[in-house]
Amino acid sequence: MTLQEITDILGRSEFGTKNVGVILNVFREPGNTFIRPFIHDDETQFLRESDVLDITHESLIRNWEYLEQWAKEEFDNYTISLDFEQQLNRWVESGKTKGFLLSIGQLTYFENWFNKAKPNAYWIARYLPEDIADENKISKAKQILSNAQEFLKRSADKHIVTRTIMRYGAKRI
Repeated sequence: MTLQEITDILGRSEFGTKNVGVILNVFREPGNTFIRPFIHDDETQFLRESDVLDITHESLIRNWEYLEQWAKEEFDNYTISLDFEQQLNRWVESGKTKGFLLSIGQLTYFENWFNKAKPNAYWIARYLPEDIADENKISKAKQILSNAQEFLKRSADKHIVTRTIMRYGAKRI
């Protein structure tokens, strides 16, 4: 994965490729060579956006507790996104009709996931099929993200009365 791809997936405007590169340099220094390309001299000190970064030690992956946790979270997020994508695709293919909006239970589940995972277009693009050209992946991912946000909003609008009653109780309303 390139430095630019890692930065894009982070999706945080306050972290540019230079910031991410500086942080990753800690793992590229002599004696700390967990990520390739290694730092050998002043010329290799700074990463370019197109530089491909590789984790070099498999033992690091197996033994690093945080990495294991992050990998599990990523897998869980990907699995949930597949379920969400099925529901989203049914709604889009139906012409965005009300009959295919989420039920209140599904809505709550997917809203919680969406708000926690905060998927962005670059994250979505990582999981698009390989047969989609790279230059088209981001625009496709942006369209999916836009549809997803609209799908969640319309589903929430459908359940506004039920949610209000659940929150405040029938007597207060």
